[in-house]
Amino acid sequence: MAFVLMLLMATSVVEAAKSPVKDHGVFGTLFDIAEEDIIEALKGKLQKLKQLGKLEEIETSLKDRAKIRLESPYPVQGLKPTQEERIFLHDPTLLVEADIKDHNEQVVAKKGQKLNPLHSLKPSQGLLFIDGEDEEQKQWAKVHADRFIIILINGKPLEVEQELKVPVYFDQGGFLCQHYHIHQIPARIEVAGEVLKVTEFKVKP
Repeated sequence: MAFVLMLLMATSVVEAAKSPVKDHGVFGTLFDIAEEDIIEALKGKLQKLKQLGKLEEIETSLKDRAKIRLESPYPVQGLKPTQEERIFLHDPTLLVEADIKDHNEQVVAKKGQKLNPLHSLKPSQGLLFIDGEDEEQKQWAKVHADRFIIILINGKPLEVEQELKVPVYFDQGGFLCQHYHIHQIPARIEVAGEVLKVTEFKVKP
């Protein structure tokens, strides 16, 4: 049966090959296939916006939005006020994934080697994470500003900086809180030998 099917298929192909090919002409307009250069396309759009007087309006809008985000960054999500104090240790040891060379191509750290930055660097200040809209936390931070670098997870950095009279930073995107597994605020990080001690604590009135 399979052989018969193959024979019928072969016959159909032969007959189709014998049939004359007809030219039915051309219907519609033919165009060459061409892809517009994306850079040129963007330049064209910018030029058009400039001619319409909208380019300056867009630039102003972008600057305004950037200024707003600088003055009032998005709060770090997933954090809550400390309900139960928690203390844990964080090992900052890093595993070198590829050889690290200096400017003379000399290997200073080999792949697979473990490095603890605290072996060569002992920070004089810890890190203090606070809510910049919590008055008690801000006042506590002000008293201990000589021992800690203040990092906000909420609030307006420039305003808090002026209020506390010390440099203030913001944990953009919650990167530091995630890295150090901080879930409650306020929290502080201090050097404890070759590891870091993380404390989530309550601010006493």
